[in-house]
Amino acid sequence: MIIAIRAGIKDARENRPAFLVEVIRNRKDRKALIHSAWKQLSRLLIVAFVLDCIYQYLVLKTFYLSQALLVAVLLCVLPYILLRGPVLRLLRRKFSKGPD
Repeated sequence: MIIAIRAGIKDARENRPAFLVEVIRNRKDRKALIHSAWKQLSRLLIVAFVLDCIYQYLVLKTFYLSQALLVAVLLCVLPYILLRGPVLRLLRRKFSKGPD
């Protein structure tokens, strides 16, 4: 969530459109947008995957690759996508106003 909030703040400062909307609508820049999100989330996604693998080994005494990948994505990527846009919308007004 912290990564998404930081990205939303940066988007608001740079007056960029909402991340998810831009990924869906803008075919030309879609690859670059996904790449930037991947750069921000890659370490977190790896840590979530490793932690789920450890959990499965200790608690379940087995390992399910698909479950570990699904948990990592649900706990990292989904909150990032869902939170980055609302943070941008909340802060856009603050950064778009000039000095009072």
